[in-house]
Amino acid sequence: MDIKQLKRFLDLYETGSFTKTAENLFLSQQALSSSIITLERELGRALFERTPNGIVPTAAGDILRDLSIPLVRNFDEMTLELGARFDRIREPLFLGLAPGVLQACSPDMLFRFREANRDIELKGIESSDTACVENVLNGTADIALCPRPHDITDMKYIPVGEEKIYAVVNRESPLAGRGSVSVADLRNEKLVSLNKYYEVYHKLVECCRRHGFTPEFIVESGESGILLSMVKMNMCVFVCMEYITRDMDMEHCLKIPLADEDMVWKYGLVRRRGRPLSRATDRFIDFIVHHTSRN
Repeated sequence: MDIKQLKRFLDLYETGSFTKTAENLFLSQQALSSSIITLERELGRALFERTPNGIVPTAAGDILRDLSIPLVRNFDEMTLELGARFDRIREPLFLGLAPGVLQACSPDMLFRFREANRDIELKGIESSDTACVENVLNGTADIALCPRPHDITDMKYIPVGEEKIYAVVNRESPLAGRGSVSVADLRNEKLVSLNKYYEVYHKLVECCRRHGFTPEFIVESGESGILLSMVKMNMCVFVCMEYITRDMDMEHCLKIPLADEDMVWKYGLVRRRGRPLSRATDRFIDFIVHHTSRN
């Protein structure tokens, strides 16, 4: 005996008609009749008396009806309460966030994801590029939105976007009149860079080495504002992504695109290869890919 059988029994008790109850419950009369017969066999009692004028509840049917009504009502109330409580459960999603990636793709993207997925509790973990990858590998983060890692052996990388890399120079610099520069043109320049925890640092060092020299940075820092201030004092050249310059005072500086084809800052989603995707992670990937594909 189950709730479905009891609900069919109660409807039949009220209508007194197999035809009417079958219509109410979108069942065939054969399926309804089979369900009632099975219930009667389980209870060892006839629940209805079949007469030429229809069906009439037996004494056993009356008893079952009296006991079933509160049981079915409680079951329905429990189902509603379960649904309400389940709706309040928010699945956590730990997202690694590298500095600048949100500015590059869309600052309000996470807000829009939260608004569209209120059953997911998004928790951002901001850290350097390399720390984002480490957090994904050790399980601290489910997924990361960060620059493309140097080594993706144990990870799956999903491209999201890219930005040009620029040489930021003082307006008094000999390079200031150039429409573009190559990394080779920086051989004799004093350079500053984001530190080795950022992928652009490694990209710049590799490109310099391909041009036959090792760059000497007078300062490496995680604070782009400090590096830009040094450019304003005409002390150096700062190689960085375009987003860094968007909200900064560039009155005394110019940004010149690097002509080298490989000097492009690529970013995307990184997750650990072989780890099953949670429902929340899967929905986040779909949202980001769909959002960025329209831009």
